[in-house]
Amino acid sequence: MKISLSGMMPDEILSAVNPDKPYRAKQIFKAIQSNITDFNLITNLPAGLKKNLYDNFTITGSTVTNVLRDNNSGKLSITLHDKNIIECVLLSDLKGRKTACLSTQAGCAMGCLFCKTGDNGFSRNLSSSEIIDQFIFLEKEFGEISNIVFMGMGEPLDNIEALFKAADVLNNKEGKGISYRRMTVSTCGLADKIEYMADIGQPMRLAVSLNSANQEKREKVMPVAKKFDLGKLRESLFYYQSKRNKRITIEYVLIKEFNTDKIDVKYLKDFIQGLSVIVNIIPWNPAAGLDFQTPSKKEIENFLNLLDASHIPYVVRHRKGEKIRGACGQLSSEAYG
Repeated sequence: MKISLSGMMPDEILSAVNPDKPYRAKQIFKAIQSNITDFNLITNLPAGLKKNLYDNFTITGSTVTNVLRDNNSGKLSITLHDKNIIECVLLSDLKGRKTACLSTQAGCAMGCLFCKTGDNGFSRNLSSSEIIDQFIFLEKEFGEISNIVFMGMGEPLDNIEALFKAADVLNNKEGKGISYRRMTVSTCGLADKIEYMADIGQPMRLAVSLNSANQEKREKVMPVAKKFDLGKLRESLFYYQSKRNKRITIEYVLIKEFNTDKIDVKYLKDFIQGLSVIVNIIPWNPAAGLDFQTPSKKEIENFLNLLDASHIPYVVRHRKGEKIRGACGQLSSEAYG
């Protein structure tokens, strides 16, 4: 199998390719990060080097097999070299700012009951190249992208080294040059990895999928809560904030008649006490085969009023990509058109 270069830094390309002149590695890196996917289109390389690259390497080891569009959103289905299928999403806001939602695993091992990705099970971690491929394909299809969220398929912190490597490549000034501050990592609450990220990770933003601040309720829908209970999770968030001094996003999926009562707001208020957070309210997005319901407009409004009364800072995530099954919790490894 040919070696993919998309997830390599210039020095790694130099070591792998061993071109006639060292500066060629930087030329190759720049070309790849400018979304060129054919070695023959790199016009400043000599013919002999192009042949070596064509014979032994590939730029991207993945293939786009389906493209779906919905107004300002888009979704790609990508087939990996081993026939695993992943999905990634392009989100665009009213100002035209584009955000790439990237997957870090094929499937997911976390098993959150309200998420279609977890419903499909886990296949494997993605390499840094396979993460970068998604960004390259999204930009080729939808144009320049300014922001990244690692909250597609999989648990990013369960594949933390490939995550960090991909972030470094995307941040490199010789390539995309995307600031770490424009990258967000979303986790279901791997407390030990949150602390690890606080100690050695890049200055990316952190989002935590909470969904209930009651231990018993959280365990019902998020198996990870049995390993890292709310006390341990809260401790890791305080540790992260003490190290990074950054506001944390708390993601809260609203599920009909499950986590929308007054007592749920009290639990949430107690959990975030002393932390600098913004709560991201996400009405549950329907997904085939999952036995949940989206709250009514009245139930959502009542919950928001309770948040206001408790002085809890929040934003409501407006649905994007639902028609193409690209909204939060809808990504799947199923092959469909």
